[in-house]
Amino acid sequence: MHQEPREGAQVALFREGLRQINVLYAHQSTHVWCLTRVPKDEPRAYHMRGWTTFELRVASLIKHAELLLNLGLLPLRRPALTAAQRKLYPDEDHHLEYFGEEVLRPCVTTRDAPLTPEAFRKTLGLEGEPDAKTFTNGADRGFVAEKYEKTFHEVMGSTEELWFVELDWGDAELALLGRALAHCPQLQYLSLDGNQRITAEGVGAHLLPALAQMPQLRVLSMLRCAPGLHAELLPALQQLPAGLKLEIS
Repeated sequence: MHQEPREGAQVALFREGLRQINVLYAHQSTHVWCLTRVPKDEPRAYHMRGWTTFELRVASLIKHAELLLNLGLLPLRRPALTAAQRKLYPDEDHHLEYFGEEVLRPCVTTRDAPLTPEAFRKTLGLEGEPDAKTFTNGADRGFVAEKYEKTFHEVMGSTEELWFVELDWGDAELALLGRALAHCPQLQYLSLDGNQRITAEGVGAHLLPALAQMPQLRVLSMLRCAPGLHAELLPALQQLPAGLKLEIS
């Protein structure tokens, strides 16, 4: 997008870019690579900036994990290939396999749970919270909040599948997710596989009440979660809506 100074057609293109920016980040099929490492002389960290917070949050709503990469997790210097790696990747024909091992695996980000628009407004400091996100243009704060709210309702209100797999989530993230799921009436499949810090108490307090807001939900998958979770959940499972399949191990 064209930055200042802008002239003529650049102004129109910039405005159209702002109008569509949420689509680029939130779409389930786009790849988002976050450059989270900032120069040493830059006082504003990536996660303290308003626009990057918006971009990361909307990209985290419904995207599969491998489509959202945190490139700040890459080492500053690329280590030399081992002998075994040189055998695996002898030439550029194997670049996709190399990308998967050296870039994709370390950079798949552990994302936060989706925020409702009300919670996002607090993150931006629109409710008077301290340590709010920074904006170069203060007028952007309200614009970003409105853009997030519109994106959230469009995306969460129409999505049929959500995959939050192996993100090291616990009950705190489950509480945020439970509030967001109240806005997912079309959801049919929800996967929380591999989140081993989720407890039976968290499921009972935050997830089960949200199921009533998802009349189309057909599968809830909680494979490879905490050992013993299935047994602890047995009493609560009697409350599951008819027609809902629970996959748990």
